[in-house]
Amino acid sequence: MLLRLSLLLTTSHRGLTNAYIYPGEYLWTDKAAFCICHRNNDQPSEYIETKAREELKAAQGILDIAEPEILLEIAICNVEDKSYGGYPGGPWLFARVCRKWKAVALSSKALWSTVILNNTFLSSLNLRKKAQVVLLEQLRRSGSMPLRIYLNFEDVSYSKSTMRILTDVVLQAFRWKSFEFHASVMFFHYMYLKVEHCLPILEQINLRITDTGTLSKNDGTYLMFSEAPHLCDVELDTNSSDPFDLPFPQLTRYINHFNRDKSHS
Repeated sequence: MLLRLSLLLTTSHRGLTNAYIYPGEYLWTDKAAFCICHRNNDQPSEYIETKAREELKAAQGILDIAEPEILLEIAICNVEDKSYGGYPGGPWLFARVCRKWKAVALSSKALWSTVILNNTFLSSLNLRKKAQVVLLEQLRRSGSMPLRIYLNFEDVSYSKSTMRILTDVVLQAFRWKSFEFHASVMFFHYMYLKVEHCLPILEQINLRITDTGTLSKNDGTYLMFSEAPHLCDVELDTNSSDPFDLPFPQLTRYINHFNRDKSHS
């Protein structure tokens, strides 16, 4: 399995002065083994694998003596805002490297606080059932940590199993710190009925309607974010010029792709 790395780790922790982990490359696991590979698109896969094996010897020595805090920093840097590969990813892959890494993962609530659900994993009833199990376990492991939520429901059917997943996420609205949601308009209406203005720590939203539906001031959804005391960053693409009652005086960034003349930054 592949897990994208986007990190350059430097630390003086316990003698690891300027320890260097290859940035922007790949880490993959085979239960108790891993490789850090310098990716070169101009080279054949055989070269990449050979290069990885060579780099493993140098990198593994550093990681074997790294304290849990250092391993956790590596893991958190690998939790992406969006998932482009298979689900589950992020902390689940990190926990599979070895027993030590698994212990680090299970002891850190922050590592599980980024929740990613792509439409790829919601395309069938069987996948949705599996996704819900993983989602509930991740929410449990994240404890009471603030959540970063990314949901892509584009082309996802409006079904009971889908709504159960959305409900599980929405019931944690009081923990949302950032919320990105791509979905048809009917999902927005359903979400409003569950949120009930319970967004005490929400700071960022990125919302996109993926069908031809629109939101208006006559919808209950209009007031969904009106009582978010810490909301400061808003990006909208909703087929509506004024889809939500927003606390504009406190916003530091506002982009409405429907009406660019109304954008502020």
